[in-house]
Amino acid sequence: MLVFGGERSSYAFNDVWWFNFASQSWTYMAPKSLTAPAPRFDHSSALVGDTLYIIGGRTGTGEVLSDVWKLDIPSMAWTQVAETTSMGARFGHASAAVGGESGGAVYVYGGFTSTPADFSNSFFRCMVVESTGSMECEDITDGCPDVNVPSSARVSGVGLTARTGHSMVSTAGGVVVFGGSDDTSLEPIGAYSFTEATCAWSLLSVAAGEVQGATQVAVDLTRHDHAAVKLAGWLVVTGGVSGGDFMGSTYVTAAL
Repeated sequence: MLVFGGERSSYAFNDVWWFNFASQSWTYMAPKSLTAPAPRFDHSSALVGDTLYIIGGRTGTGEVLSDVWKLDIPSMAWTQVAETTSMGARFGHASAAVGGESGGAVYVYGGFTSTPADFSNSFFRCMVVESTGSMECEDITDGCPDVNVPSSARVSGVGLTARTGHSMVSTAGGVVVFGGSDDTSLEPIGAYSFTEATCAWSLLSVAAGEVQGATQVAVDLTRHDHAAVKLAGWLVVTGGVSGGDFMGSTYVTAAL
C-alpha cells in the first residue's frame, strides 16, 4: 500500500510511504527526481499499472490546487502531467482507475471547487494517453457524448448529490461512490454504481443477507472522510466520521 501526502496541524506533506502487509512495516520511499508535487492534502490518487496519479488537493496555507502529477513507482521519479485541467482546482474529491495496466480511464467525482467556491457534483473521465502518460479529461456529469444516457441514469437523476469526503473504488466495469458530506446533509446515505459500458449510474442495493459482520447495509451507513477498498469482490469501508464522532469500525457492505 502506498501513502502520499496528508496534513497535520496545518502542515502539509508530500512524502511517499510504502506499507508491507507481510512484514507489517512502513518504508519511506525517497524520490529519485529533482521535482515533486507541492505538499498537499485532500487530494485524490489513482493507480494505473505501476504509475500513481495525484490530482488536485490543497496546501497547508489553503491554496486549492488544479495540477496533476504522476509517480513512476519502479524508478520513484515524479513528472508533472498538467499544471491544470478542465476539472479546475478542487479538493475533497475522489478518483479511481478503470482499465488496462498502461492505459484506461481515471474517473474523478465531486469535491469542493475554488471557482466557484462550492460543493461539486461534477463527474470527469480522464483518459491516460499511453504514448505520453498524460491525461485528457472530459466532463460526463450529464452523460457521455458517445452514449445515449437517460436523465434518470445521470448524476443528478440518480440522486448523487454534490459532496466531499466520499470514497470511490473501481469495479470490473466501472466505479462505486460511497458516503461523504454535502451542502444539505452532513452525511448523505447510499452507495452509487457507475457502469462504464453504458455510462449509467444506479443506486447500489444490497440484501441484508449479503452483509458480513453487521446488520446494516450500504443505504443505512453514513460515513465521511473514511477509507474504502475493494477486497475479494466486496466493498470494505473503514474509519471516518459519522454523527460527529470518529469511527473505528469496519464494514463489509456490498458485493461488487
